[in-house]
Formats: sequence, structure tokens, C-alpha cells
Amino acid sequence: MRKALGFLVILFVVAACRYEAPPDSGRASSSGSNAGREEAIPLRLGEGITAPTVVKRVRPDFAECDGEELSGRPVLEVVVDETGSVRHAHMLTPVTPCMERVILSSVRQSRFRPAVMNGRPVAVVFNITVLVEKR
Repeated sequence: MRKALGFLVILFVVAACRYEAPPDSGRASSSGSNAGREEAIPLRLGEGITAPTVVKRVRPDFAECDGEELSGRPVLEVVVDETGSVRHAHMLTPVTPCMERVILSSVRQSRFRPAVMNGRPVAVVFNITVLVEKR
């Protein structure tokens, strides 16, 4: 009995982690400190979704990273909501702590024309590559 119960718990956790909301639901209740407020589930860019476009680009200012190696093509995962604001961003490729701080700050200040699906703005998650060159 104990062995069967352990198997069911593992099966439930795996199934819960793989759940994806149907595309037409578009909203899910959030939990924790945002309880009572509904937040859109971000969709992965794909067929039928027009990608967000940059309206206001904030360029990273690497002045505070003086003396560090400043080159590369770091990749970020970004969530842009229905209003075009960056809701979440995190680094997918490792960089120095200073570069990470500067890049994330500039991306979070940027604004986008939201992604569109079926004529309506939607929250999306996508990757951004930042070209870092010393000038």
C-alpha cells in the first residue's frame, strides 16, 4: 500500500507540472500576494500569434561594469503582458553579476506593442538575445 501511494504522489506531481491551460482560457487566478487579481497565462510565441514589437528600447549602460569583460550574446527569457509591459525577465545564459543587473534593468524598462492572437492582445513568453560589444 505504501509503495502504491508513493507512486500516485509522484504521478500527480509530474502531471501537475505538465499542465497547460487551453488556449481559449487565457486567464488564471493568481495565488499568494496577488490573490483576488487575475493574471493572464503567458503563451509561447508560435503560429497564430503576432510577436510583440519594441516601442521603447532602453539600452544597457555598462559604465558601472568598468574593468569587466564586456562581450557576448546573453539570452534572456521575457514575459510581456497584454499592455506591452515586461512582467518577468531572467537570464538563460550566465554572465557576470554586473552585466546581469544592467541587462535585466534595461529590458524591464523597455516597452512593447503587445503580441496579438485572434485580434486581441495576449501575454507571451519569448527569448531575447542581447548583443554586448565593447566600444
